[in-house]
Amino acid sequence: MKNNKVSQYIKCLLVGLFSFMGVAVAFTQQTYLKEINGIPRLIVKGEPFIMLSGEVHNSTSSTYEYLSTTWASLKAMHLNSVVVPVSWEQLEPHEGVFDYTMIQHIIDLAEKHQMQVAIAWFGTWKNGESSYTPLWVKTDTKRFFRVRDKNGKATSTISPFCQNACEADCKAFEALMRYIKENDTNGMISVIQVENEVGCFQDIDYCKESQEAYKQEVPVALINYLIENENNIHPMLMQDWVANGKKKQGSWSEVFGSTSDSRHYFMTWYYASYIQKVAHTGKVIHALPMFVNAALSGSDDALPGSFPNGGPVSKVIDIYKVAAPDIDWCSPDIYSPNFREICAQYHRKGNPLFIPESYRSAASAFYAFAAHDALCYSPFAIEDAYLDKSFKKTYAVLRELLPLISSYQGTGKMSGFLRQGGETGTSLQLGNYNIDVKYVKEEKDAFGLIIQVSPDEFIVAGLGAHIRINSLVENVSTQYADVLEGHFDGLDWTTDCRLNGDQTGHHSSLYLRGRANFSDKEFPQKDEIFPLPNPAVWEANKPEVLERIKAPGVYKVKVYTYPQ
Repeated sequence: MKNNKVSQYIKCLLVGLFSFMGVAVAFTQQTYLKEINGIPRLIVKGEPFIMLSGEVHNSTSSTYEYLSTTWASLKAMHLNSVVVPVSWEQLEPHEGVFDYTMIQHIIDLAEKHQMQVAIAWFGTWKNGESSYTPLWVKTDTKRFFRVRDKNGKATSTISPFCQNACEADCKAFEALMRYIKENDTNGMISVIQVENEVGCFQDIDYCKESQEAYKQEVPVALINYLIENENNIHPMLMQDWVANGKKKQGSWSEVFGSTSDSRHYFMTWYYASYIQKVAHTGKVIHALPMFVNAALSGSDDALPGSFPNGGPVSKVIDIYKVAAPDIDWCSPDIYSPNFREICAQYHRKGNPLFIPESYRSAASAFYAFAAHDALCYSPFAIEDAYLDKSFKKTYAVLRELLPLISSYQGTGKMSGFLRQGGETGTSLQLGNYNIDVKYVKEEKDAFGLIIQVSPDEFIVAGLGAHIRINSLVENVSTQYADVLEGHFDGLDWTTDCRLNGDQTGHHSSLYLRGRANFSDKEFPQKDEIFPLPNPAVWEANKPEVLERIKAPGVYKVKVYTYPQ
């Protein structure tokens, strides 16, 4: 005990000495971004961390009782993290008077269930509206003025040109970040989303401040960025700049043309600049990774205002990078069926893929983590998935695979596949092999991942597909030497069954049939588990078999080659 007191005394002396010398000292390591294998990774408590997550309903975090009940179910669903909203109206119900009750409840529940948290700050904007601002903000429309439509009528959305609103939001966000820093001593809160799906449903804000700003010159910082990054800018942004002569100065319409695109870029700059001020105020206090999320436009040529104009859709990520440097990445909220294409738009140099909202599909998580090195996958309204056995099974297998996935992100030795629409298959390449993936038409889901763990050995996981591995060397045939079905405990493999003969097409094809001996106590009984098929039984019982709830299978396979 005496030695402990001496150690604490020395520690305090060191902190005081280093503080006096202007040296920053941290005895606990917060979450931060670090490049590993050439890609950004989230580091939590000193280790790379992938967020297998879900976002709760917008009102779930409004009371402790409701959130507490929900959180217990999330733990049973195999999540390792959760996205939780914190609203400005609840944090600061009266100007300058802060209520930290709910953020403390979030910290307490995160510690109790040992789950990391991403806080979604519902500040000035949420879904292009200002409905989560405090009543004292809502009712003072002169001090906190609104976006105006082309007829001059005020909308319900606070204008990004309103400096009073920005300053008030900054003060509230600063208070939130200071409380987190001082009270989240175990680092359970890892990531902060600043605002939510920002933008206005107009082609431009018609308030006088906006109209005057539109006539001013495009900021030099944006022009310099276009010049310096000419080969790595979104094609439509570059096209609009080039089409107007690649001007190095001029108003927004002069540089980008008198078009809706020009107004879109203009509004984006001012929304991003507003968010930068909020993010910077909080980051100075507590430098957690921060991001913004986008309500997607549907297509790059959609007219601004048909979607929240000013949000971080893929077309304007470059503008956010310049105007909001304290934002670490831009995220898509994915509710459309072209999941793969959206992942590709947001997974780009300097912008890791982090999905804070999506439709509820655990299959999509396989693809995001394996094909795009995603930092997070988080379906919205996650508590609604509690009774979805298929979702829970798939998340359980994915949780099992996270250590392996984490170790291979960024290596180029891992890929994923996900059926969209009526697709029949796809083709992947790893090392000297082509991976031929044929989707089973009758299966509800077809998805998975494949990792090359050695030159001739692979880990395959998923459902609803036949996997053939073929050498890229001419005049050489490839067959499976071993097909082992099993499971992982951390990075340790256990074989549950060795497949052979007609179950592997005589060593030519692996059928991702689903795990046959799932041991998790949360899961269905034996009569609900997918059986080992043979062709005759499969055809005779196809309708009945396909209705059963299945967990993705996990397989370790080896291949060998021989001359044709």
